[in-house]
Amino acid sequence: MNETWELVVKELSVYGVKLIDEQRCQVDGQTMAIARVIVRFKKKVNREKAAFKFLWRQAAKILNDPTTEPCSSTDRRLKNLFIFSVKNLANVVDIFEELDNSTLKKIIQYNLSRDITEFNPEQVKKLPDFAIAIDWTFRKINKYGYIIHLLRFASSGRVYVNSLQVKTAAGAASDKGFGGPWGNLDLPMLERVWPWQDEDENFRGRDKDIRNQRRYRMGLEHYNGDGSVGEGYYWRELRNEPFSWYNREDDDPYYQRYLLTHN
Repeated sequence: MNETWELVVKELSVYGVKLIDEQRCQVDGQTMAIARVIVRFKKKVNREKAAFKFLWRQAAKILNDPTTEPCSSTDRRLKNLFIFSVKNLANVVDIFEELDNSTLKKIIQYNLSRDITEFNPEQVKKLPDFAIAIDWTFRKINKYGYIIHLLRFASSGRVYVNSLQVKTAAGAASDKGFGGPWGNLDLPMLERVWPWQDEDENFRGRDKDIRNQRRYRMGLEHYNGDGSVGEGYYWRELRNEPFSWYNREDDDPYYQRYLLTHN
């Protein structure tokens, strides 16, 4: 059975980091302390974050271009790519809850509801490049963060890392003739159960998506905004409102019942 330490070594090697022991690793042909490598990757994260912000500012600038030249002559494939880029930017913005009321999100949401004919050719041509760069930069930030997490995990020591697994008597069970779904549970613990932070990037924003479902938000779009009061969404059938028994011939939603009581 593979030890958890071996899994960490193999995972880091995929990203070009050769783990030597609990204190040292090799990156770009240089042997350095793990703590120093972590600092190096933190600097990379900071650089990518700065580029990430710059790209967003440029994308917002392109979308705010006041030029009204129609893009009817633009290639259809480029238009489809532009539409996909705007949608993708909207999905990325939705990941960050701190941007809920930001100017950036308002810009993206506003342009998301515009018709393609309202954009000029320069916007259609330039925005896809920035959308791809934003997506790529975001993926690099997540990758560097994952490497930092693995290095911190490895620096906690081989004994501790290997302790995070469950050893089962799979061999003994098979010797006694036991089979079935529970007969060969010899996987390391981290292949079946892992810390929540390892999946945080995948689940980030999912709770927010649930809260923003149409069934929860319909009718509350302007709640606590601009002095207006919002109402919850419900189906209002006017004929089901209270009515006078003496006017039931006209007001009763089940007006056929009047015939049953009519003399």
